[in-house]
Amino acid sequence: MADPVATDAPTAEEPTANDTPSTEAKLDNKDTETATADSADSAAAEEKEKEESGAGPIVSSSKRTRPSYKYDPDKITLRFLFANRDGLTVTIECNPSDTVGEVKGALMSVWPEGLPPCSGGDHLRLICMGKGYLMPESRTLEECEIPVFKTHPTPINVTVRPEVTKEEEKT
Repeated sequence: MADPVATDAPTAEEPTANDTPSTEAKLDNKDTETATADSADSAAAEEKEKEESGAGPIVSSSKRTRPSYKYDPDKITLRFLFANRDGLTVTIECNPSDTVGEVKGALMSVWPEGLPPCSGGDHLRLICMGKGYLMPESRTLEECEIPVFKTHPTPINVTVRPEVTKEEEKT
């Protein structure tokens, strides 16, 4: 017969301190509730900060106002550079499965002030790394083989084709 091993654990017959609610346990529950509420507030604050810090399109007119870049292997961060507008950029985070048309739509939704208005995506030319135009609009960024960099957003040059007026068509 084996000798019983002595343990510090209470047996089933012995009452434990946790069997009866104590003031300390009640205080611990309140602390836990407060900590849970604090973490919910913290999560909401983080989400708000994320929204404000670059989760959406960012228009900046100088290097000082550009958001810092954070590499995400599941995203493509595009920085649009406008012809003859030094320092004016728009930074948009996209998915590789986004189409060129969707990217143009996102760019149009945050069109920078100070640029002549653009009537639609068909007047935009997007040029990536000198490879040529990002066309057709139904192609995804992945199909266009847009490069992704770990150190900076992918630069995209934007030019706006001038609209032809009816008077210009007649001449």
